[in-house]
Amino acid sequence: MEIMLTKSMGSLKPDTDAAYKVLSSIKNGAAVVVDIKDPSRRSTRQHNFWFAIINELFEGQEYHKSFDVFRKLFLISLGRCDIHKTKTGDVPMAHSLAFGKMSKEDFQTLVDETLDFAVKLGFDRNSLEGEARAKVGY
Repeated sequence: MEIMLTKSMGSLKPDTDAAYKVLSSIKNGAAVVVDIKDPSRRSTRQHNFWFAIINELFEGQEYHKSFDVFRKLFLISLGRCDIHKTKTGDVPMAHSLAFGKMSKEDFQTLVDETLDFAVKLGFDRNSLEGEARAKVGY
């Protein structure tokens, strides 16, 4: 599991609600193994902005009941997937959006592709972008 932490006054503090929940589940004094990665390649705000956009798209449709399935299918629709060959045919697997897997520039391209695709689905780009920015302060 990956979580975002921010160094402040010599300590690592949760950067998101999800990170807070994970840290809250660890008992005080417990030793944990941590793999430190520098996410400077992409900001948490940029990451949250894309998720706010995709969440708006999810809420604007009625077909898919699972956000995670919707997100993966959306990425596949954008061609952001690997194709795995099986005996019964090709199976697309959505790419990971983990911080270490995508540069800031590639992620910005994903944001632009997402907004362009949303327009094709009938959403207003400016409204969608404005609502997402307001939600995450970006």
